[in-house]
Amino acid sequence: MTRSSTDSEDETGISKHSEPDYSDLEIPVADPSSFSWPQRRADLLDEIYARGHPSLINQTEMAERYDVNQSTISRDLDALADHIDETLGSRRSLASSAVYQKSITGLLEQEEYRDAVRALESWNEWIDEQQDLRELEQRVADLERTEGRQ
Repeated sequence: MTRSSTDSEDETGISKHSEPDYSDLEIPVADPSSFSWPQRRADLLDEIYARGHPSLINQTEMAERYDVNQSTISRDLDALADHIDETLGSRRSLASSAVYQKSITGLLEQEEYRDAVRALESWNEWIDEQQDLRELEQRVADLERTEGRQ
């Protein structure tokens, strides 16, 4: 990622104008109320994947767990949806990703390896279709901008 001269880093080394990849952050074995905001969001993302859908997250319980306001958890969930949007595309993708992760885990635990492979192939096809759609949307937007200049 290229940073502009207006980007600055906080004490964690994360640009204030960029978000970390929450799925790659290591979650410490510590009291969740001591987590930094990136660690809290990474832990929330793990919770979403473990439960299978973002709607299964009780924001009040999570606020108590992390010793923050419920509104902070709501903003965290919005930020996670944005994170998934950038990597997959839309809040629906957050739900899709969580359901997929839960499904694969269940299939592997049941030793249903062929079904897990089929689910993976289906997931990869869906990701490819989402990427193709984003590229098409960008081309249309570029054409509309070009047409507007003429």
